[in-house]
Amino acid sequence: MSQPAQLPFPQSSPRDSPPYSAADTNSATFTTQQGFRQPTVQLGKVTLEPFTGDITQFQRFWRAFEVAIHEDNTISTTYKFLCLQSLLKGEAQIVLHDLDPVECNYFELVRALKKRYDRPHKTRATLYRQLQQLPTAGNSGTDPRNTWFRVSGILRGLRKFEDFRTVLPILDLVRSKFPTDIQQKLHDLEFQSGGDFDLTKS
Repeated sequence: MSQPAQLPFPQSSPRDSPPYSAADTNSATFTTQQGFRQPTVQLGKVTLEPFTGDITQFQRFWRAFEVAIHEDNTISTTYKFLCLQSLLKGEAQIVLHDLDPVECNYFELVRALKKRYDRPHKTRATLYRQLQQLPTAGNSGTDPRNTWFRVSGILRGLRKFEDFRTVLPILDLVRSKFPTDIQQKLHDLEFQSGGDFDLTKS
C-alpha cells in the first residue's frame, strides 16, 4: 500500500523563498532531470494520500489536493506540477507521459488526470462490480462485521450515484453477502418495521 506523502504547505510564495540549505529541516526542494530547482518553502506539513489509479478513489484524492495545493494562488504552477507528480503512483503515472515540469504543463496534467479518472459512470460501474465480487461472509468470528465494513465503504461511494431506496437489486446484493441466519434476522427486522432495510444509514 502506498504511504501518505508529506508535502510542504507554503507560508509564502515559493518565488520569494530563500535558497535551500541542507541544515534547514523545515524546508523542501525538488530537482528534476532538467536541473530545475524549486526554491525552498517554509512549511507546516500537510499529508496527502498518493493516487494509484483506483478510479473509485479519485474524487477523494482530488478534493484533498485541490484544497491543499491546486487552489493556493501563492504556489507556482511549476511547483504544483511537481507536487502532483510526486503523488501519482502505479497506473496513475501514465498521465505523466511526455509532460515536463514546466509552467504550462501543470494544467495539461490536471486535464489529462480528470479526463482519465473523473468519470462518474465508470466509477459507479466499478463500485458495483466490487460489491458483486465481494465474497460472502462466513459465520464465525468477526467475518460478518469485517464484511459489513467493506460493504459500507462501497456503499458510501455508490451513494453519490444512487438512491438506495429505489434500487432494490443493491439491497438484495448486500443481503447476499451475509450468512443465511443473518439474512433471516434482517428479514424479520424488515417485517417488524414494515419496510426495507435502510442502506442510506450505512
